[in-house]
Amino acid sequence: PVARFELGRECRMQSRLDNKSIVTWRDLDLDDDSIRHHLTEGMQLTHLGMSYDNILSLVLSTDCIISKFKFFEGEAVDTTDDEDPSARQDVDFVLLTGTLKRILQDLEKSLGGYAAVGKQ
Repeated sequence: PVARFELGRECRMQSRLDNKSIVTWRDLDLDDDSIRHHLTEGMQLTHLGMSYDNILSLVLSTDCIISKFKFFEGEAVDTTDDEDPSARQDVDFVLLTGTLKRILQDLEKSLGGYAAVGKQ
């Protein structure tokens, strides 16, 4: 199957020796040499920004917490000015929960199942 996850533009690393030493990058190409340098110097990746299926961006932590959901502009259902706010909220909820279900299924496949995640 085609990978639905792509590298995003955000990450956080922490020193393996000092829990207080944390580096965070935002809006940066994660293929950048400075990021690779920190990894080779012993920093551990704790949060990784990703995009999912060209629909939204998210951040996944090493303890499998998903945060910072954000739909890309123009990818969600179109809105109009005269739309009922409660109807719009219902549409947003259905869109988000359906996408979240797909994300969780694809993460399970990508990570080798839920049991494998807890054995890190």
